[in-house]
Amino acid sequence: MSWLSLSSENSPKIILPFFLLLIFSTPSAADEKEKLPLWQAGLAFGALSVPHYPGSDQRYSFPLVFPAFVYRGDMVRTTRGGLRGLFYSSENYAIDIGLDGGLPVYSKDNTARKGMPSITWIGEIGPRLVLKLYDDGGGANIHAHLPWRAVGGIDGSRAGWTLGPKLIFTNNNKLPWNLSAVVSLGLKYGSKRYNHLYYGVDEQYQTSSRATYHAKEGVNQALS
Repeated sequence: MSWLSLSSENSPKIILPFFLLLIFSTPSAADEKEKLPLWQAGLAFGALSVPHYPGSDQRYSFPLVFPAFVYRGDMVRTTRGGLRGLFYSSENYAIDIGLDGGLPVYSKDNTARKGMPSITWIGEIGPRLVLKLYDDGGGANIHAHLPWRAVGGIDGSRAGWTLGPKLIFTNNNKLPWNLSAVVSLGLKYGSKRYNHLYYGVDEQYQTSSRATYHAKEGVNQALS
């Protein structure tokens, strides 16, 4: 969801596969040796299922039809993984900036938050350090991603910050039909304000089945 990713413990599930119809493209000098175009545009469609908020047992499910755009510039890139502004890149590490966020949570539609204030659209933005930990030179590699992001609502409210370290294992080495294998492991660490936004219960909203809870800074979800 540029793309704004919805990373959560219960990662968004693609019900139907996405299809990308490429309409236009133009070569990129930087990617000439990989024969990748500078930009591509088309149409993506499918269906998405995602929790109301990280850890929620209720989900949004809806069809998606939207323009798809990929740009591979030297300083700014958009891919299926997100919008990135590249600050610095070397053989073993890179520093860029990226986006994340969350859908609004309407309390009237969420059993656990019934009677509590709804949560607006949430956006996250901040720098990310990418480290190459291993590369066998044949297509198998391990990278560490260390993003830190400031969080806020579209209404101008502030919601603290998040830290989302992740290890990504990729293998493009001699797999059948030119397939790639990717495995990622990580977690999301939220500030006190961020965690309280989703999990805190102020005294005026406590009920017989929902106790007052003041969320603390800490890990709030696993990422995959």
